[in-house]
Amino acid sequence: MYSPQRDVYSKNGKVNRKAGKCIMKRTIITIGMLAALLFNILSISVYADETGMVSVQGLRLQYADDGSLQAFADVSLSDIQATGVDFELKYDNRYLTPSEFATNTPTREAALMMSENTAPFEAVLEKSKADHVFELKLSQILSNLVEVNLVPNPNLTKLGYITKVDAFAPEYKKLTALNIPDSNIQVVTMSFKVTDTETFLKLSGEELSNLLRVESDAHYVYVNSDKLEYFDDTPLNVQVSIDTEHIPAKPTPPPEPEEPTEQFNLTGVVAGWNPNQPFIMDIYSEQDGSEALVKTVKSTDADEEGNMLYGITSHTMLGYTEWAFSIPLDRGKEYTIRLSKLSHIDYIDVSFTAPETENELNFNTAAKGEGKEKQAIELIAGDINDDGLVTFSDRAEFMRFFNLQKPKELFGVEFNKNDLNGDGTVSFSDYDLLLQNYDKQY
Repeated sequence: MYSPQRDVYSKNGKVNRKAGKCIMKRTIITIGMLAALLFNILSISVYADETGMVSVQGLRLQYADDGSLQAFADVSLSDIQATGVDFELKYDNRYLTPSEFATNTPTREAALMMSENTAPFEAVLEKSKADHVFELKLSQILSNLVEVNLVPNPNLTKLGYITKVDAFAPEYKKLTALNIPDSNIQVVTMSFKVTDTETFLKLSGEELSNLLRVESDAHYVYVNSDKLEYFDDTPLNVQVSIDTEHIPAKPTPPPEPEEPTEQFNLTGVVAGWNPNQPFIMDIYSEQDGSEALVKTVKSTDADEEGNMLYGITSHTMLGYTEWAFSIPLDRGKEYTIRLSKLSHIDYIDVSFTAPETENELNFNTAAKGEGKEKQAIELIAGDINDDGLVTFSDRAEFMRFFNLQKPKELFGVEFNKNDLNGDGTVSFSDYDLLLQNYDKQY
């Protein structure tokens, strides 16, 4: 370690013969081997004042995706003005090993175990069109210590915590430097994998505080291929605090995939008019070489206690009705579906193959294509004569009942066919619905 009494040159070239301080309390500024470099160093406008500090705080714990315990140590800077910060962080390799920040996999590459905190530098990164603040590749991992070398990206524009400093060696140079005046700025987070979790969590507070220790530290200034170092022989204040009562819970492993059942659920939504009339679904499948009706379900089907068997229906005051259905069907078959409702055009020939493993198939997707699963199948109201069209003949039939008084008791089903919205009358609201769907097709 160099003597604390050195000649420190200011920009005007005059010698300032007094001992400076840097990095931490009681930290001493010295310029090592200045005499050897004096012939080509004219001036350096870089300094580190007596309150300069680098602190390492940790350990923050979390469980990684693979269930291993990951420990983070945050590196912060305060009162720093230099082209680099250098220190050796010793770790207890009985419990910790450097790991990749993203995966907690053990690594010997220092750049992979560190993650920059870019938040304080967002403005300078955006203006410089750069993606990193520090040249982390200059750091390295040894058997039980990490040599941390925080050198700012030379392509960063002068802004915020980044400055440009003058150097002559012997030609004029503009160097990129850190300029963190008095804030405690967290710049890098280091990742360690906890190798013996059970023992680690039983360590005492004193034992935990000795897991990390700084061996040496410095501010320095690069000039050509050499660097002038400001050394401190007092270790950095490494703060380690772990509250084992607040370690995050270990992630629950994902549940085992369910074995395919013998059946799947056909789900979907169909809409129409008149809540008094049920939706009907006829389900066909091939049997003995020909298509046969295997099942018919209605939106009104219920068990003995009145619980709906195949989904729920809802309607508005105007009579618009929706049926959100869920119908169990056997696997290993191909199906064709026909949807119908009184005085609506049938929605026919929607075919699909039962899924082999999935427990659900969406009818709306099968009918309309991907991305349509939330769009209801809209049945077209107005097919009074059940010929698959809404035409003049439906209008003629409708006019026979239009505005008749108490015809329901007299005409029964015929009246219900013309009461399109199910409000108990055959009126202008039904006529308007008929005209809206005139000549309409799916």
